[in-house]
Amino acid sequence: KYNGTVDLLNTPIWEEFGVMKFNGTSDIIEREDNFFSIQTGPFTISAEIKTTGTAYQCIMYNHYNPGFSFLTNITNGVLRLWVGGSVLNGNTPVNDGEWHMVSATRDSGGNLKLYVDGVLDNSGTGFTGNATNTNYSFTVGKYETGNYPFDGYISNVRVYYGALSATQIQTLYDNRKSLVFLNGELENSELTFDNTKGTLTLNE
Repeated sequence: KYNGTVDLLNTPIWEEFGVMKFNGTSDIIEREDNFFSIQTGPFTISAEIKTTGTAYQCIMYNHYNPGFSFLTNITNGVLRLWVGGSVLNGNTPVNDGEWHMVSATRDSGGNLKLYVDGVLDNSGTGFTGNATNTNYSFTVGKYETGNYPFDGYISNVRVYYGALSATQIQTLYDNRKSLVFLNGELENSELTFDNTKGTLTLNE
């Protein structure tokens, strides 16, 4: 089984494995320790998602100005990433009910890239704003404020200091089938919530 180490750029500063089912209303994973201290530096965020939702849906969040917000778009189900008050939209719908690996990188020059299934989906320049907001928690599945709950599945959440290259993103995608586990034991199983923050139950 995969041992949780991704030897690409460096070790992720956070990984959350296992398939997590979000109910589209109350489910949320929340970290309150301000670990996401990216500020104006480079970063990579990535997750695998499965949804048919047509509303704005939060994948990951730490506010948006300052901070960042990674969502699916209400208009056509493409990706949408806010960083420090600036926004970049994707081109490929990801709300077709199939699994997709969605990723975003920002390099030290403020260049932003969105990827779907290991392939570059869109890019933009000038995203130099502060990606960290210490007044808000880092969340998965819904804004801390309660907005934009995710309806579907999220798995293999990763956060990196530094921007992974296109080749490294492709490598993550190519290896994705081995990454569904919890503590080295979980495969083809599912995690569900009991409607309290971050409390999960394993359904084998």
